[in-house]
Amino acid sequence: MSTKHQKGIESENCVFLTMNFRKWMPQILGERYYHLAAETINHCCRKFQCDVLGYVFLPESIQLIVYFNTEPQSSAFVREFKKITTFKVKMLMNQGRSSVVFRQMKAAAPGHDLKVWKSRYDSMVIEQEMVLETKLNYIHTHPVKESLASDAYNYYWSSARWYLNQNSLSPIQIRHMASVV
Repeated sequence: MSTKHQKGIESENCVFLTMNFRKWMPQILGERYYHLAAETINHCCRKFQCDVLGYVFLPESIQLIVYFNTEPQSSAFVREFKKITTFKVKMLMNQGRSSVVFRQMKAAAPGHDLKVWKSRYDSMVIEQEMVLETKLNYIHTHPVKESLASDAYNYYWSSARWYLNQNSLSPIQIRHMASVV
């Protein structure tokens, strides 16, 4: 299909991001980590003047579709997000030093700092409405594929429920994708 007849999105302002964290983190912190990550995403959106069009939190990653209202700054956004969440996770971990899992992890890596995030992240610029719809559908159906929910709308840590009913609560402030195409 020719791309010249497809609806476009302002060049490089819309980005699909995937950030992977270490497998141990959700197992130890559970939903506390997701709440912490949601607060930090909202903070980063204010700081970098951007909006989240869609998101999903999975056991090993966070996937976001971010629209930058001014200059695209996905690297700075990710760097800030990882810096803040790492600091907060380490604070939580130090508060729970007595937990068996924490002691086992420290014993497995003596003298090393607990690493929260994998070093790299994936970023893809979205320039066409069709690609935006495909990526949004992908992140909304991911929890079902991972057997985390029976349907996309029953998974709390996704924007799918908000797209079904915009009056539903979401831990992350969402901007409807239709407003950027």
